[in-house]
Amino acid sequence: MAGKPEGRDSAWGLDTGTWYDRLRHVLIVFAITWHQEETVPTVQINARIDPRLKQVLDEFCRSRGLVMNHFIQEAILDRLEEFEDIEDLKAIRHEPTRPLAEVLAELKRDGAL
Repeated sequence: MAGKPEGRDSAWGLDTGTWYDRLRHVLIVFAITWHQEETVPTVQINARIDPRLKQVLDEFCRSRGLVMNHFIQEAILDRLEEFEDIEDLKAIRHEPTRPLAEVLAELKRDGAL
């Protein structure tokens, strides 16, 4: 535990810049890399983004010990799920509806309530 800690990592409550913090980062990188190599083939994609956004993304991932590839992959998956949800909502809007009183009466009649 050589050197003065650079501060506190609020997410983990650990000193940043310590040997433990560096080890945690290495283990996270190893785990994600191993997971990707062992179970999921990967491909490289390229995108042009605002340099300020890239700088914020770099700092965000670095400060939280996140691997940028994993962070971006999860963000893309989340966004795709949002689009799926939107399509589901559009379909649901066109389904027939029934008044709540009618549903409750039917549930009572069937003994569910």
